Amino acid sequence: MAETLGSLCDKLTIIKMKQWHSEDEIRLNSLAIQEKQLQEEINEFENAAISGKIPREKLTFASNKVYKQEEFDMELDTDKPYKNFQDRINVHKDQLTSLLKMLQKEGKSVHVYGASTKGNTILQWCGIDNRLVDVAAERNPEVMSCDLAGSPLRYLALQRNNC
Repeated sequence: MAETLGSLCDKLTIIKMKQWHSEDEIRLNSLAIQEKQLQEEINEFENAAISGKIPREKLTFASNKVYKQEEFDMELDTDKPYKNFQDRINVHKDQLTSLLKMLQKEGKSVHVYGASTKGNTILQWCGIDNRLVDVAAERNPEVMSCDLAGSPLRYLALQRNNC
C-alpha cells in the first residue's frame, strides 16, 4: 500500500465531484466502479492501520502540518481573531440596520432579493424583518409563498420577465 489515507480520500472526493457534475450514464457507471474500488482500498487501509501494519507517518495528512503552523501563526488557538471578527461583523450589522432605518424614515421601500440560507442568516443576525424590509423576492419556485425562516417576511414570486 503505497498511498496515504489523505491521498485516497482526495481521490474519492474527486470521483464524487465528477459524479455530481455528470449526467452521462456511461461515465456515471464508470465512476461508480472507481468509487467502489477506491472505497475498498480505503477500507483495506483502515483495517491495516487498526492492526498496526501501516507506519504512523502514512496515517496523517502532510498538509495538516503546514496548516497547523499557519493556524498557530494566525493565533487561531486564541480568542483574538474570533473577537476581531465579532467586532467587525457587529459594525456591519449596525451600519446595515441604520441604513434600513434611514431609508424607512425617508419613505422608501426596501426589498431583498435572493434571500437564500446565507441571506436569511444575515437578516436574522441583524434583526431585520418586515418592520424594515417590505418583501423578500426569490425566483426559486420551491419557496414561493413561504415564510422566510425565523422571520415574518414572505417571499414574493418573481417571474423571469419582471426582474
